[in-house]
Amino acid sequence: MDVIATAYITVIFLGFAIVLMLGVYSLRFEKFPGGRYFLIYIALGFVAILSFGFLSISHTPEQTFLWARLRFIGFAYSPAAFLLFVWDYTGKQFPYQRLLARVIFIVPTLTQIVLWSDAVTPLFFTEWSTRTYSFLTVEYSRFGLWFQVHSLHTWMVLIVAYYFVIASLTSSKKSQRPGVLWMLAGNLVVTIVASIPATTGNVSPLNLTPISITLGLMVSGWGLFRHRLFDLLTAAYHTVFESLQDAVIVLNSSREIVQWNAAAQNLLASSGATLMYRSIDRVLADAGLNQPLPTSVEAGYEVTVHDKIYDVRLSLLQMSNGYMGGQILQFRDVTDYRSAERAHRESDKLYRLLADNSSDMIALNRLDGRFLYVSPSGLALTGYTEAELLSMPAERVTDLIHPEDRAMSSGNFLNLLTGEGPVSWESRYLRKDATYYWAEVSAKIIVDADGQPTHLMSVFHNIDARKQVEAALRDSNQRYDTLVTNLPAMVYQLHRSPQGEYRFNYVSPNAARFVGVDAEAIIADPQTLFGQMEPAAYAGLLAAQEVSARDLTQFVWEWGFGSAGQVRWHHIESMPTRWEDGTVIWNGVELDITAQKQAEFALERTRKMLEQITHMLPDIIHVFDVVDVKFIYSNRTIHDLLGYDEAEVSPQRQGRSYYAPLMHPDDYATLPEWRERYAQLADGAIIESEARWMHKERGVIWLNTREMVYERTPDGQVRQILGTMRDVTERKQAEEQRQQLLARLEAANQELKDFAYVISHDLRAPLRGVSSIAHWLVTEYGERFDGESQELLNLLAGRVRRMEQMINGVLEYSRIGRETSITSRVDVHQIVTQVIQDIVPVERIHVRVETPLPTVRGDATRIRQVFQNLIDNGVKFMDKPKGEICIRCQRDATMWRFDIQDNGPGIAPEHFERVFQLFQTLNPKDKFESTGVGLALTKRIIEMYNGKIWLESQEHHGTTFHFTLPIA
Repeated sequence: MDVIATAYITVIFLGFAIVLMLGVYSLRFEKFPGGRYFLIYIALGFVAILSFGFLSISHTPEQTFLWARLRFIGFAYSPAAFLLFVWDYTGKQFPYQRLLARVIFIVPTLTQIVLWSDAVTPLFFTEWSTRTYSFLTVEYSRFGLWFQVHSLHTWMVLIVAYYFVIASLTSSKKSQRPGVLWMLAGNLVVTIVASIPATTGNVSPLNLTPISITLGLMVSGWGLFRHRLFDLLTAAYHTVFESLQDAVIVLNSSREIVQWNAAAQNLLASSGATLMYRSIDRVLADAGLNQPLPTSVEAGYEVTVHDKIYDVRLSLLQMSNGYMGGQILQFRDVTDYRSAERAHRESDKLYRLLADNSSDMIALNRLDGRFLYVSPSGLALTGYTEAELLSMPAERVTDLIHPEDRAMSSGNFLNLLTGEGPVSWESRYLRKDATYYWAEVSAKIIVDADGQPTHLMSVFHNIDARKQVEAALRDSNQRYDTLVTNLPAMVYQLHRSPQGEYRFNYVSPNAARFVGVDAEAIIADPQTLFGQMEPAAYAGLLAAQEVSARDLTQFVWEWGFGSAGQVRWHHIESMPTRWEDGTVIWNGVELDITAQKQAEFALERTRKMLEQITHMLPDIIHVFDVVDVKFIYSNRTIHDLLGYDEAEVSPQRQGRSYYAPLMHPDDYATLPEWRERYAQLADGAIIESEARWMHKERGVIWLNTREMVYERTPDGQVRQILGTMRDVTERKQAEEQRQQLLARLEAANQELKDFAYVISHDLRAPLRGVSSIAHWLVTEYGERFDGESQELLNLLAGRVRRMEQMINGVLEYSRIGRETSITSRVDVHQIVTQVIQDIVPVERIHVRVETPLPTVRGDATRIRQVFQNLIDNGVKFMDKPKGEICIRCQRDATMWRFDIQDNGPGIAPEHFERVFQLFQTLNPKDKFESTGVGLALTKRIIEMYNGKIWLESQEHHGTTFHFTLPIA
């Protein structure tokens, strides 16, 4: 029993050590996809295994129960952390992902509340106690309802995670899959074993869960360490390109092969399955190359494989987070180049004279650097004489190398001596005129019979021109990259293999801005772009692409993608080229034409709306071609407006006789004059005419026509006319009725003038006779009349005067609005001042003007009548010994509002309208001399100027007259 207990606690501490090691190792990958959540997942495993360890060595039930609950922090949250790791690692994105990422933590959080709240803990543990097993403390427990909820949630979350893991395997590279599968296996082991207590409870002598955790950590660690779950995932996919002509091999830090391209496959002559994770030295040995790789992280040398010479470049692979994660081994076939170079060196030994005629500088140096021979071309290249070079000290020879290249040249020379360095390099050298030139140096160590190095043979090829071309090419490439990046289009090259497989050779860097996918992702997997399309649209695109490949015709395609209301439209154009092996290449552009499409749709909607509006209008809207004498457009036909069926007016009769049966003969005769006016019509000008037409049922009707130039011929002649035709028969009839009414009104005005003449002459004559008789009686017989007779004569004279005033008032009333008055600017203040001076008895009535009075536009006499009548009313009917009249004015929108207020007897409300009626007075006419015409005249004058008059009053508290006049 002690042995088992010791083994049990050893496994727990082993798991503790593994989880610490995984956590520390994973810190370096925190910024990698999934790295942060993997650390959280490992931390939760640390909590679980730590809790099991302390539970086993606890001495009291309280301590044991504390650790028993604490372990469920790891168990409850680890499934959610594992799902987040899977999402982040696989790069899965879908709607409501953030919301779901929060929801999956609800049950774990509630589990902690249940566990740590004594009142509801029985929902989780229905039974719990401790036992001993050897020197270990072991819990005995059974679980309740909430533990089943916790288990169900765990499996649901992990099933979702497993689904995403499995789904990612179909789209991932082969090198990724082992690491992911080992992670899946490790999690599955822990989950299955940890789920056993859900049905049986912790009733066995020892809990197997910590053993499963240790085993799961070991399995996950194998995926992390052995299969490089993180460190090469990003770098390898951005470095290895299947289309490279050079053989490229990606090595991990153990110098094992983890990726290679097709050229490397052909070079190593091996099946793909045998290369993965094999040592590069062993693979090279199998290919016939027994020379192991240099131990340095970067190196360059040549090797011969299968009778071909390769320039080998070994370089360091730097990860995105700054760590060095492996190496890249590149093989470039330089067989032809080296063969030519070797032939050249051999011939140089035999024919030194050829060297003298070589365009390259050929030099032979001692090992200390001093010149022994320089070809004539070298003298021309450097500007030195042969004597100067041959006598130049060794340290001076070193000064001929550009300061920035001396270290490299010295290193290459030392490597040549040891047989490890390159045989050619590029460097800058000093001329005698203090300028530098670029040279490609090919060097070889010459050895004696014993194999000891004695001299250095070098060929300096002037590459100034090539360097200039390369610099120009770099500038050109930079300008090209800048150009395509800033173009409002995505530039691409699409490759179709003879087998019908599509891939992108090039996608401009601005792809993400147009299609939402990075250029690298599109090149790696074209479905990241094509997958955005609906299946039907994608099938149509492929069909059109196949037609373009077959016929070598321009490929043009438009497609829309996105959700309703957010559809993006793209336009694709490319031109195909077919290679000899049947490969087809399209070089093209993809443009975002969403704005154009939206404008087209908006234009179409506007066109339909305008078409519907024109069909709803009662008018005819048409475009008529003057040259071809036909209608181009019409929302309705003329015979529709005239009530005819289409069969009654033949549509073939679109010529000049088309209008003959439809128009009034007199108006039809004027048609040539209409068309003559078109030639003189300016752009934007409108000609309007009205003509009579023959309606089928209504007879003669009037149509109003308005026309303007719609289009001209290239020589400026009017070609098309835009016009409208409207039925104005009712207006014409109304105009005729108006003319008749005006005639009747003119007759009525004449009658009114005649009536005024009768009043002013025929009625005044008898009144003057009565007045003369009354005056004669008073003059001749006044002394003979008694008091009563005298009173009767005075009454008669007053009645005659009142009658004459009434006649004058009627005449004045009739002239207002009928006679033309003189309109001018009238100073109201001046008029009011004169009226006050003329009619106001200042000894008993005080008139106060409270505000400045404006200038209005009207007839000065009429304006004076208004103020005189209103002020006179206040004076005439004043019942106070000290009367007051206030005059005010204020601006009200487009009118001046005047207020004339007095403190007289006031007017009862029921008489407010009556006082403005003709001949109406509120007091006996014998008491106050009044004709009842003054306020009626005042109202008519004010209304003549589009003003209005009203009053406010209370009996015994005075009256305020309000009226408005227009602003001058």
